[in-house]
Amino acid sequence: GTLVLGEGVHVVRAFATDRAGRRSAVAESVIRIDSVAPVVAARLTPPLPARGPWWRRVPLLSLRASEAGSGTASIADRLDGGTWTTYRGPVDLPVGVHVVRSRATDAAGNVGAESVTTFQVDATPPTVAAQSPSPLVWTRPPGPSKATLRWTAADDQAGPVRVTVIVYNLLGQPIRHLDGGTVTVRTGEEDRFAW
Repeated sequence: GTLVLGEGVHVVRAFATDRAGRRSAVAESVIRIDSVAPVVAARLTPPLPARGPWWRRVPLLSLRASEAGSGTASIADRLDGGTWTTYRGPVDLPVGVHVVRSRATDAAGNVGAESVTTFQVDATPPTVAAQSPSPLVWTRPPGPSKATLRWTAADDQAGPVRVTVIVYNLLGQPIRHLDGGTVTVRTGEEDRFAW
């Protein structure tokens, strides 16, 4: 006859009886059925980014596969389109925007669907340096009515940088806080701005 078994490990015992009523020895067989592929989940430690999608320190990437059947045989991952490597344990993600692809294979040979996760890491703050203003010394009447303030900004990641300008008097005391706005800097380059 036909026996339909579901997922899992099954022990099947069978015997036969002839016309005379004599029974055979019991034959036993272990049947493992695993048709469901494993699923991989990526996790970063610490568990939450510091600001929006950006991590302010290098996070630790951990991959874990869930498999209800025969058990996970291996997990493979690929960082930023590189080659597939066997996952051996948590790794630090480098600074930058990264795409991590991962997949798992179970002991039955089922390969799970590819999991794709994007992570953004910026562990270095931007640098800003004030340049000489124009005019160099600004006095109220009879001097000019406006002064041009200049600065350079750089960051290891391209994108927007919010700038605050603080004006000090000759005694080194802050006398004015100005919103320098949001400026866009290029990766690894020093960009000049004026306000």
